[in-house]
Amino acid sequence: MTAHKTPPKITACLVSTGEEVLRDEIFDSNNHFLATALGERGLPCS
Repeated sequence: MTAHKTPPKITACLVSTGEEVLRDEIFDSNNHFLATALGERGLPCS
């Protein structure tokens, strides 16, 4: 658990590559969790 918070896009990218970073703190505009969805899809990091 890092002291600083990374932006959702960067955090999601880390999750998709296998890094479970700030998973609980990734939300979309509707406050839904994005980490699980992005992680399962394995979206590439651009």
